[in-house]
Amino acid sequence: MAYRHPAQLLGFRAEVIVGRRGNEEREPAQDLCSIDHRAMYVEARRPTGLVGRILIVDASTNEVTVPPLSNHKIAQVAIAVQDIERAIEHYSALLGQPRPNIIETEPGSEVAMTYRGAPSNARALLAFFDLGGVQLELIQPIGDDSAWAEGLREGGETVHHLAFWTENMRADKDALEMQSVPMIQRGDMGEGQYAYFDGRARFGAMIELLEHRRTSLIDTP
Repeated sequence: MAYRHPAQLLGFRAEVIVGRRGNEEREPAQDLCSIDHRAMYVEARRPTGLVGRILIVDASTNEVTVPPLSNHKIAQVAIAVQDIERAIEHYSALLGQPRPNIIETEPGSEVAMTYRGAPSNARALLAFFDLGGVQLELIQPIGDDSAWAEGLREGGETVHHLAFWTENMRADKDALEMQSVPMIQRGDMGEGQYAYFDGRARFGAMIELLEHRRTSLIDTP
């Protein structure tokens, strides 16, 4: 008997997805040769040799369920701190690295920053250690109206967020919010943007998405 992915047994059908985000094509999944039993998506190889991801689609609603951050590159692990100078001293000694420069973010009003749906002028002090492809980020909030301050106030000096690069902030925002992980802060970042999503109830930390070139997060006429 042909293998059926666990999700298919729950009334889902599988479709192979090829192409880039925002320009995907779907077709029924056939000729599976590689299956990830641990995830809600699998891989398929067709006779042409083309490999694609498989999304699992609810046959009754036609809604896609796919891990929102599948194939996303992690960029940072961030820790909220009360005193960034002291934290730099401790992590420099731990990692055997020189002290990084401290960066003060621009006021929120200068980067179109919003926090929980309202404009915010909050700032933060940041420092970054390069850990070989992933950065360790230290964050000392300035002001109260920010995800930085909220994380430190409610969780203390601990992991604040995990950051991932994205090519389509809007699509990933929608996918995260479908899993009850809402966006609580966003701001411009040069030609790009960043956004924080409150994943603490599900993951124990916030999720940050980083985008090199800004895409609209709202529908435009």
